[in-house]
Amino acid sequence: MINFIGFVPDLDPKTRGAIIDCNNLCPSEKGFKNIEKLRNLGLPDLEADCKGSATIIKLDTSTRFFAGTTDKLFELSGGAWNNRSRVGGYTPSSENEWRFAQFGDATIATNQVDILQVSTNGDFADIADAPRAKYLEVASGFVMAFHTNSDSDGWWCSGLYDHTTWIPSQVTQAANGRFLDSPGEVIGAKKLGQDIVAYKNKSMFIGRYVGVPIIWSWQQIPGDVGAVSNEAIIDIDGAHLFMGDEDFYYYDGTRPISIGAPVRKWYVNHSNAEYRYKSKGFYDRFNGLGFWYFPSENSENNDTCLIYHIKNKTWGKADRSIDQIVEYHTPGITYDELGDLATTYEDLPDIGYDSQYWFSHEKTQAVFQGATVYTLDGSPGEMSITTGDFGDDFRFTTVTQIRPHFLLSPSSGSLQAYYKHHEGDLISLGKSATLTDNKFDILWSSRYHRFEFSFNRACEIQGINILSKTDGTN
Repeated sequence: MINFIGFVPDLDPKTRGAIIDCNNLCPSEKGFKNIEKLRNLGLPDLEADCKGSATIIKLDTSTRFFAGTTDKLFELSGGAWNNRSRVGGYTPSSENEWRFAQFGDATIATNQVDILQVSTNGDFADIADAPRAKYLEVASGFVMAFHTNSDSDGWWCSGLYDHTTWIPSQVTQAANGRFLDSPGEVIGAKKLGQDIVAYKNKSMFIGRYVGVPIIWSWQQIPGDVGAVSNEAIIDIDGAHLFMGDEDFYYYDGTRPISIGAPVRKWYVNHSNAEYRYKSKGFYDRFNGLGFWYFPSENSENNDTCLIYHIKNKTWGKADRSIDQIVEYHTPGITYDELGDLATTYEDLPDIGYDSQYWFSHEKTQAVFQGATVYTLDGSPGEMSITTGDFGDDFRFTTVTQIRPHFLLSPSSGSLQAYYKHHEGDLISLGKSATLTDNKFDILWSSRYHRFEFSFNRACEIQGINILSKTDGTN
């Protein structure tokens, strides 16, 4: 059997197990499967497009789900979006997004245009003397603010264990500073243990709380490496995965390590450099996956997704348009509640049996398309896989059968074969076939063969077996 090694468009197409193109292909623990469709949660739409969202967890483990528009903040409660804006609302800005941080029971929100906002159990209100910032994080007892209106390369911290104090003082330990050792503005920040990492486009700084008089000590991380956006930095509980302008990286506090070798050039050539700042990432803890959504080369919006299996170091790809991404905490379903969901088993929603939807307080990926929220737990969508090239420069082989090795067999599928007689030739269209008895029967002779598979139903595949015979050499 030829085991698939994942989406590897940058490798030699003759690499054993290579997938040179795919769609809706998600790496799994043992192979590759269809990515689930978006499922409308059935919630009412926001009154305008979402400009940022977050699910926060309070000290008593209860959750709050927020979403912001250009001029308002909303909380989902009782199946409705309740306006939690301060009196008078907020300054409209189509470009700036809402970002959130949780400090104890206090939810802090920022949009860079208005002063920092806080809510503990109701409407948001101004935090007096706080800066106007673009990014927020919480670390070592401080609320941290980055890219302020006064300094795009700057940082601020609140008083120690006091989110309401922001005037610099050795007593409260509120402080501020700038990153002057490299050019550019701060484009994101993420907690790393008790430390915090601030990212520019081509540099990184790690900060550590050291107490008075310095309070926060910052060191630049060696290398010309940075991130494209705050949301493209994924916290995987002890390390960061992040998307740079030219590669993908893993960082655990030592040095950034490239993880994007099989897809790096493809990503650069198939993404829009002007709009990469809109890229967004998500960490699927349950399945050990990192998702990155970004604008394709002809798009201004996020319409393409690369998927990385952290343990297996394999890649997949999907075409999917999203505006915002957020971790959604599922309410869960019990047997007693099934009657509220559907009257018969046939009426149950089209959700996979292993979906996190069925488990209480599990965390799943949710996205906003405009004002509508969806979760990534619908039925599996159509999946396609295009293999690399099988063969060599000397021998003609006749392929008679391709039998995929399924871990979960699909109900239907199709195959389109391609061929070429010389490595430098353009690929040509060959025979097609449909899935019968979990195999595809074809009859075609060439030096090089390539196969494109399509599966319309739930499927998990590990590799393929090719039945062929050598015709001769010339």
